[in-house]
Parts: sequence; C-alpha cells; structure tokens
Amino acid sequence: MSYFESRLRVKTNNFKEIEQKLRFCKLLGVQNVIVELENNSEKMQPDL
Repeated sequence: MSYFESRLRVKTNNFKEIEQKLRFCKLLGVQNVIVELENNSEKMQPDL
C-alpha cells in the first residue's frame, strides 16, 4: 500500500480541466490524489 499522495489544485468552474488533470494523473500512475479547490469559499455539490 502506497502512502504517497499528490495534491491537485483545481477551479470548480472548469470541469473539463479537472477531468484532464485526473486523466494525466492516471497516465502517470498516481493513485492517491487530494483535490484542493483554488477558491476555498466555493463548495461543490454532492450530486456532481
């Protein structure tokens, strides 16, 4: 089990960019990703 994790800063208004970044992480073999919102005051809805 790996304890390595990557932090990924994303903007919630651009889901295409989020998808591209996550696909790139997958290509690199990065399995543990922490998604950080660039605008901390914005909250993502659970139905996304």
